[in-house]
Amino acid sequence: MMVIKHRRLAVAILDLTFLCFAAIAVYHLSHKPFIPRDLDSPYPLKVNGTLVSNGEELEFFVSWLEVGDEVIIERPVGSPEQSLHLENFYVTPLIIFDTFIIMMIFGVGTFVFYKRPGEKASFIFHLTSMLVAADIIGTKTLYALKPEWIGYPLSAIYFILYTIVPVMFLHFTFVFPSVRWKNYSRLISILYGLGTMIGLWYAWLYLNAASAQSLELYRSTSTISMLQNGFVFAFILLGVANFIISYKQAPTSTEKKKIRWILYGLSIGPSPYIFLWTLPIALGSSPWIPEVWFKVFILLIPFTFAISILKHHAMDIDLIMNRSTV
Repeated sequence: MMVIKHRRLAVAILDLTFLCFAAIAVYHLSHKPFIPRDLDSPYPLKVNGTLVSNGEELEFFVSWLEVGDEVIIERPVGSPEQSLHLENFYVTPLIIFDTFIIMMIFGVGTFVFYKRPGEKASFIFHLTSMLVAADIIGTKTLYALKPEWIGYPLSAIYFILYTIVPVMFLHFTFVFPSVRWKNYSRLISILYGLGTMIGLWYAWLYLNAASAQSLELYRSTSTISMLQNGFVFAFILLGVANFIISYKQAPTSTEKKKIRWILYGLSIGPSPYIFLWTLPIALGSSPWIPEVWFKVFILLIPFTFAISILKHHAMDIDLIMNRSTV
């Protein structure tokens, strides 16, 4: 009982921290600047005399400015200069959509934990849901928030959480539906440390470039960006592989049904994110789909996880999969 009580207290503190982070992130999104969308391409172009090669560089370059600031745009091939004012990066409906998505993910994780507070799997699932929600609503440019002692740490937290999420997912695969390998703790601790170091390394390079307002320093972060996204991609695949192994080794049909619910969500939910978003970035390319698309699919994951943990026996997974295929 004492363990459950302390765990509930820790989760309550973390939940409050997440809500504060999410509120600040939403505020940042509502004030994030960008050039008018109809001028977003083609690249390269010059902004205030600085050559910008793509949308990611442009996002970084204008991140230290504010909505309404005037910038000078120059096109190559002898186009005339354009003087324009920065607009909001995100429109209000998209911010509302993102807020809805993260609160659904966070809410499902919270519900599962408070329904099963004594289970390690529900605790890890809740933490994973919380971090995924924080990653979705957060952004690298949180550093632009004033004062700097708020913006810079929040930006660093975003970088770290992005790398920690796949490790936490792998952690979940070791404890659900049951603990198969009793000595997994040492490996997971090492992986958490590795993920944290990669996140801190990326954060240090990025924030150093932001502090100097240097596009050249920003370009030097491309290698660590590819490393981080490769890390995320690899550990998500490892987690899925571990679930497949667990399914083959599951001693009962009940455990198999639980894992099938997980695999059902994982086969649909993160597929657009892994193969059409993360993988292209890891290969040095641009994402192949808009961000909003993969967020809709990701919403399926926490629901299938929750069903697996709480109500796997009340729903026929095979019937649902067959109908979904049709």
